[in-house]
Amino acid sequence: MILFRSLVFNIFFILWTALAVIIMSILLVFPRNIMASVVTIWALILAIGLRVIVGLSFEVRGLNNIVDGNAIYAAKHQSAWDTFIYFLILKNPSYILKKELLSIPLWGWCAKRYGAIPIDRKGGGSALKEMILNVEDRLKKNMSIIIFPEGTRTLPKEKNSYHSGIAAIYKRLNVPIIPVAVNSGVFWGRRQFKKYPGTIILQFLPIIEPGYSRNELMEQLTTATRDQATTSYGIVTSTTEMNELVQQVTTVMGEQSQKFRPIFASPQSCCPNDKRLGRRPGRLSARHLNSGTRSKSPDRGSQSTGAVPR
Repeated sequence: MILFRSLVFNIFFILWTALAVIIMSILLVFPRNIMASVVTIWALILAIGLRVIVGLSFEVRGLNNIVDGNAIYAAKHQSAWDTFIYFLILKNPSYILKKELLSIPLWGWCAKRYGAIPIDRKGGGSALKEMILNVEDRLKKNMSIIIFPEGTRTLPKEKNSYHSGIAAIYKRLNVPIIPVAVNSGVFWGRRQFKKYPGTIILQFLPIIEPGYSRNELMEQLTTATRDQATTSYGIVTSTTEMNELVQQVTTVMGEQSQKFRPIFASPQSCCPNDKRLGRRPGRLSARHLNSGTRSKSPDRGSQSTGAVPR
C-alpha cells in the first residue's frame, strides 16, 4: 500500500508541478505578487495531496520565534518537502538555492521572477559578495530569507558542518537568525521513491540576535538543531532507537531474526511512554525484521514512521 500511495503521489507531484510552472510562465509578464499567489497555491495543493494520498501531514512548533521583520531562517534540509513548505508558513519567503537550478527551462525563469537568490558554489568570494547583496535587496523588500546552511539534503541524524555563508550574511547585514529543525527525512527521504505516513515536525528555535562572533554563531546553530533533534522530537528519537536495535538483531541473527518479532509486536513494548507513536513502530519493525539482513541503515528504516522553500 505504501508503494502504491507513493507512486500515485509522485505522479501527482510531477504533473501538478509541471502545470503550475506552465501557469507561472504565462504570468511572468504580470506583477510579481500574482506569481507569488500561484506559488502559494502550488505549495498548498502539494501539502494537501501529500496528506490525502500518502497520509503525511505536518506540525509547526515554535511559531512565537518567527519575527515580524527582517530575519534569516537557517533550516535543516532533509527532503524535497522542505523546498515548498515555507511558502505556507512564512510571509513572502525567498530561498537561497544553487545557481544551476535557475538554468532549468521555465522553472528557472519563474524562480528568478519570484525572487529566489542564486549562489554559485564554485564562485568563491565574489559569489559570496553577490549573494549577500541579493539577500540585502530581498530584506529591503520585506522578504523572509530561507537558507540551508549545510548546503545539501542530509539524512536524519547525519552530522554535516554548516557552510560559512550563513556567518558572512549574519555579520555583514546584522540581522537575527532563527534556526529551524525538521524531521522530514524520516518520512520523505533524500532521493527516495517511497513516502511514509505520519506527521513531520518543523520547529522554529529561539532567535540568535546579532552581535555574536562567527565561531559563536556556528556553535549556537549546531547546538540548537542537534539538541532539538535528540531531545524534543520524541517520534524521531524513539523510532530511531528502536530501529538501531532492530538492525543489531538482523545483523547478528540474519534470517533467524524472525524469532524476535514479538519484541516489537506493539509500539508499547518498544516505547511504552510514547503515546504519539500509535501503531506505526509496530509496522515498521515487522517490515524490517521480515527483510532480514537486507536492512541497510537505521535511518532508512525510520522513514516508515511517518506540517517547511532546495
